[in-house]
Amino acid sequence: MSILSRLLYIILTGMLFFSTTSQGADIEDGVIININQFANRPSLQGNNLPISPLLTLLPKNTRHISTRKRGISYFEIVSVGSSQLGWIDVGQSQRATELAHGGSQLLIAVLQYGKGHSPQASLNGITQTTRHLEYLCGNLTELHLCQAGEKISAWLHYFDFSGQNQGYLNVTSYSDGHPFYWSDTLYVQ
Repeated sequence: MSILSRLLYIILTGMLFFSTTSQGADIEDGVIININQFANRPSLQGNNLPISPLLTLLPKNTRHISTRKRGISYFEIVSVGSSQLGWIDVGQSQRATELAHGGSQLLIAVLQYGKGHSPQASLNGITQTTRHLEYLCGNLTELHLCQAGEKISAWLHYFDFSGQNQGYLNVTSYSDGHPFYWSDTLYVQ
């Protein structure tokens, strides 16, 4: 591989890797230094995903979920949003949305608790990387948007599948610790 080809590969890979938008935040060693928690939040017709009701869906019995674990210990599709229905939360064992989504926008929210690689999602053969990222702090049962001085413990990843309105959604990520492979699926009606 020539030097020019290698340089082009590095530039293109970097563009893909850094194409995610996130909250406006300065981070050092996983600790929030400065944050604008509402920067570039994805919305459906001006409505942002409400974090508080979403967190009521998380498991109440978290003895099996380690907060000291190096890698991911929880990974789930938590909400589907469409311009027709707004944000609809997805239960932990739910395998399909209950109502038919439609309209011009389709957004997916995925919660990743613990450190891992940026997930990918595919719907109808179309693969997307994270479009927007929000930093969450606290233990799994008390997650909240991070404030300055807090250590990040979870990430809320948003994927944009606008133009699609139904199909099998598959989301995958790789953890920094065992188990290394995480995935979740949902049929979006």
